[in-house]
Amino acid sequence: MQRWNMEIKLDRPITLRELLLNLIERNGEPLREVLFKENIEEMVEDLVLTINGIHFRFQGGLDAELKDGDRLNFMWNYYGG
Repeated sequence: MQRWNMEIKLDRPITLRELLLNLIERNGEPLREVLFKENIEEMVEDLVLTINGIHFRFQGGLDAELKDGDRLNFMWNYYGG
């Protein structure tokens, strides 16, 4: 499993949606495909995304406000046998 870290400085609070769209713009369509379903309003089900250790859905979903210093974790569930 590959692991990487990225630090992004925020000049102002932004929503999780804004951050993800910015990352997709910078990194291309393949990133959108692993984060979202057909549209950008629904995240893929296998993704567990936390903001400061709390699932993003409990913090406003894609409208959750992010500020400088917040920590996001992207974790995908793997299934198999």
